[in-house]
Amino acid sequence: MAKVSETKTIPRNQLENLRKSELVDMIITMRDDEGTANITMKLSEVMEELDNIKKLVVSPTSVINKKMDASEAKIDKQADVIYKQQQE
Repeated sequence: MAKVSETKTIPRNQLENLRKSELVDMIITMRDDEGTANITMKLSEVMEELDNIKKLVVSPTSVINKKMDASEAKIDKQADVIYKQQQE
């Protein structure tokens, strides 16, 4: 089975907003056939990919977090310099 990232993309203008409850209702009311199993598998893959993305984003070793830490250190140094200049 192809991953979600490898499947055909749909233009944004063809998409419409869908609440979680509406999606659940649609899945529940579908006939129990291969389509339902296919959708369930794709949803599971999407959930797994999202979980992996969440882990990458919040990881202390992520590039984003390292850059934020470096920026915070620079800001702290600049604040110290400004404070010292104001004290003179």
